[in-house]
Amino acid sequence: MRRDGRGLPLSSALQARLDGGYSTGTARLLAERALRHRRSRRPSTASRSVQALAGASLVFLLFVSAVLTGGGLYAWDRYERQAKAVVPPEQLLARWPGGGARVYDRNGILLYQFLDEFGGLRRPVPLAEISPWLREATISTEDVTFYENNGLNTRGLARAAVENFTPFHGAGVLEGTGGSSITQQLAKNVYIPREERYERTVSRKLKEVVVALELTKRYPKDQILEWYLNSISYGGVYVGIEAAADGYFGKSAKDLTLAEASILAGIPQSPLAYDPINNAAGAKRRQDEVLALMVRHGSITQAQADAAGAEVLTFRKMERFDILAPHFVLGPVASEIGARFGPRAIFDDGLEVVTTLDMRVQRIAEAKLEEHLREHEKTSGGHNGAVQVLDPHSGQILAYVGSRDYFREDIEGRNDMTRALRSPGSTLKPFTYLVAFQKGWNTGTYILDAKTEIVDPSNGKLFSPTNPNEKYNGLVTAAQSLGNSLNVTALKTIMFGGVPDTVSLLTKSGFTTLDDPRGYGPALTLGGVDVTLGDAMFAYSVLANGGVIRGQPAAVPHDAGERTLDPVILLSVRSARGWEYQPPALREQRVAAESVTYLATSIISDAKNTCIVWTCGALEVAGRPTAHKTGTSAPFENSIKDIGDTWAFGYTPDLVVGVWIGNADKQPMQNIYSTTIAWPIWRDVIDDVSKQLALSPKPFVKPPTVAETTLCWPSGFVASELCPFDRRYKGLVATDSNPLKDTWWRRVAVDGSLVSSEALAAGGGVRLVLPPSEAALRAWLQERNGGLLYNPGAPRQSSSDVVITSPAPRQQVSGVIMIGGRATSPDAVASVVEYGAGAAPSSWTPIQTASGPVSGTLGVWDTRSLPAGEYTLRLRATDAKLGELEAATSVVIAAQTIGGGAAVAFAPDASGTITSTVFTVTGSVTSNNLLDYVVEVGIGPSPASWFLIGRGTSPVSGGALAQWNTTGLPDGVYVLRLTARERTGEVSQTFARPTLRRAPSPTPTMTATGAPSPSATPSATATPPATATPAVAPTPAPGG
Repeated sequence: MRRDGRGLPLSSALQARLDGGYSTGTARLLAERALRHRRSRRPSTASRSVQALAGASLVFLLFVSAVLTGGGLYAWDRYERQAKAVVPPEQLLARWPGGGARVYDRNGILLYQFLDEFGGLRRPVPLAEISPWLREATISTEDVTFYENNGLNTRGLARAAVENFTPFHGAGVLEGTGGSSITQQLAKNVYIPREERYERTVSRKLKEVVVALELTKRYPKDQILEWYLNSISYGGVYVGIEAAADGYFGKSAKDLTLAEASILAGIPQSPLAYDPINNAAGAKRRQDEVLALMVRHGSITQAQADAAGAEVLTFRKMERFDILAPHFVLGPVASEIGARFGPRAIFDDGLEVVTTLDMRVQRIAEAKLEEHLREHEKTSGGHNGAVQVLDPHSGQILAYVGSRDYFREDIEGRNDMTRALRSPGSTLKPFTYLVAFQKGWNTGTYILDAKTEIVDPSNGKLFSPTNPNEKYNGLVTAAQSLGNSLNVTALKTIMFGGVPDTVSLLTKSGFTTLDDPRGYGPALTLGGVDVTLGDAMFAYSVLANGGVIRGQPAAVPHDAGERTLDPVILLSVRSARGWEYQPPALREQRVAAESVTYLATSIISDAKNTCIVWTCGALEVAGRPTAHKTGTSAPFENSIKDIGDTWAFGYTPDLVVGVWIGNADKQPMQNIYSTTIAWPIWRDVIDDVSKQLALSPKPFVKPPTVAETTLCWPSGFVASELCPFDRRYKGLVATDSNPLKDTWWRRVAVDGSLVSSEALAAGGGVRLVLPPSEAALRAWLQERNGGLLYNPGAPRQSSSDVVITSPAPRQQVSGVIMIGGRATSPDAVASVVEYGAGAAPSSWTPIQTASGPVSGTLGVWDTRSLPAGEYTLRLRATDAKLGELEAATSVVIAAQTIGGGAAVAFAPDASGTITSTVFTVTGSVTSNNLLDYVVEVGIGPSPASWFLIGRGTSPVSGGALAQWNTTGLPDGVYVLRLTARERTGEVSQTFARPTLRRAPSPTPTMTATGAPSPSATPSATATPPATATPAVAPTPAPGG
């Protein structure tokens, strides 16, 4: 390795430049040349006399200024006393208390003690053992006249004097800039007590000047520079150049290259802003400034600067040190202390900092993150994650996990992923619907889910979204749309609410990164923006608080239009010097009305709203009401299988939890959805933390400004008196948000033409008259039913193609019932199975809807909460040519007790004739406290043994329970057994008796083919007759 004149190694990039443009002898002398040149320019006796006179004159001016303020004699006396107090720093430090800030969690657990800011002086490195590159970079950056001046930056002080003592430069008295030499900085940081260090007074400045003059008078410049380099902070835990060189690069200070030295020399001006680990961009900009100054002052050539700036630096692998919640302590805690008390405060002596963090909660979050990442790491390629837990009542952060492991370089663990900008996937959708609710929508407002193309105004590109279940689902309610995270309907929702109003709500709720000067398009709601986990957490606390944001005034104000409050992270700060800081009183601001916020919460906390895409209830927390939203981003244009980020956010009335899963280096993941890792972590954390903190389950309380109101199909608006009876249904409405009223059903003077806009005519029939803006809905309806749905008075007829096969007429039923039958007319459009009380019901409640023909399981009916007695089941179907078709049967619900274990049921076809090689066993396992369930099969009507064919741990509603491979089995009767266990120990069981009709095999075998698939038939939805939802839900695609 090439070395300089003192034997110091040169960087490889610099060697290459030197090889191309300098002789070997010149290269050996470069590192020392500038320093020798500076020493050779020591001022002459005459020059020193002039400088002394200038210094004395400056002191005199300060003295006169002090006299004018009434303190001249005192200041002069203090000059003499201060001069006598100037001793070597090591002697001074022996009389001072040591130790940096001590940071605790809310219960007194020590998280971290910052290093002694004077530790470098207590163990100094001789100047001869510090790289000349570092010495020269420091002088060029901090005090270019260091070797010539008298200890004062006379030019800077003169400028400061003019700014501070004259009214001609915009600043008030003592409010102008400072002007400190290296010697003055040493004087201030070592000889002036902390509580006086940042005072903008004549007395304090006089002390600094006196000490700087005396230090220059008594000690060589090299000694002063050595003290300075050993005492200055280089960010993080590094005080003194030796600690910084070792900490950042794993080498001694004497071995620093020009590139490394220029990075380190830029840090002291602002250790947080120029931290090369946590703010690489800021550190790089600062390095460029340092190199430019070195060129300007003749320390290096432009070629050397270019080579050093181009060199790729390798930072030392972080070794573990004694710290808990490192991202929290070294991130928001250090930042807020710096903002409130100055950039040096965190490193000063005597601070006792009590934070909001609860290590009990922190450990739960860390453990669950590691557990679920480890389980799926190999298959998903996801290696990192972050978790936050927040108390919405107080705005206090209880847990802050910035990465899986702060000390793991292979996952870039030092990066705080709660502050990283990432695409949020679908997690902004609740706020999109909240804006629509503010403008009159309700939970039952209908949106057409069909192929849609728009031009995104933010980039001018044509955009056509797809859904998580990779199909279009027809007319769906706002509740179904948000609950199933459908993308097409979310896009239409934000277009109704308006992108600007949505951005405004997001920024007021907590998001601080929506500042793209190009603006945003509708794709914003699908993840077309970058946000941080921390901002999203604060925004979800608004939902948990019913539209109110709670926190403390931001230590550093955000931009205009953004939130004015921040989460609370400090409970108290006490100094050993006697002063104490208490955070400002908790403040709150209303961001949205309680009513519309409750509508969003009611949707994402109701399991039945997830049944189109996911298994109904699969995302619930057993025994605890929660509201939740997941998100997945797929930002890789060339691959739809590559996933960037997965998220899970949610809350109870007392707790908010957010989870991010991905890779810090943005490498793609595969075979992963938001429900693979992120959601299980969220579920476990919110449940375990609630139990740890003794937070009992609480329901979300409906405010008086929300009412269950009759709505009308297909607008989904509040029904008028003209809305046909069988087109009415219920939904939640925010009564204080001017809910939209249906005007689509009208009396018309003619035959009900859709394009009619005739005024009401006496005696005219009631027809559906769609507004011109609903051209897409008009085309969609006409395509499917030829206009028959527009005439609710058309007679209904029976047909052998529309039949309820189970339960049987007058059958006594209880628990969860699988309704079997078919709606298979030649031109089937849609169907709905519903129930009503009595033999001639006056109102009907939908159980399940379907689009197109359907056969087999029509729906899953949970009768456990219904009173005993007679009920009527009705199947209504619409055929494009035949019109309305209907079938009905009566049943009797037996008296039953709610609870007593999981409700289990097989689908009717499980007791039918089976001819297929692989039979999908479908049914339901409904429970709020499920441990697991198993599906077994036995041979004959009374099996002597059982064979396992399926197992699961999540509730299933009308979905696949197991796959039964019948290959080689003889014909005959079999028994299927479904057993479910509760966490309480209760066991539920049900049986089915299928008949197998296949050619016999010489060697009977029986195999299990795995656990249930995630696909499932939807359960009951509050949807009127003509709405189409899928019978079977495929595996979700990214975006949910």
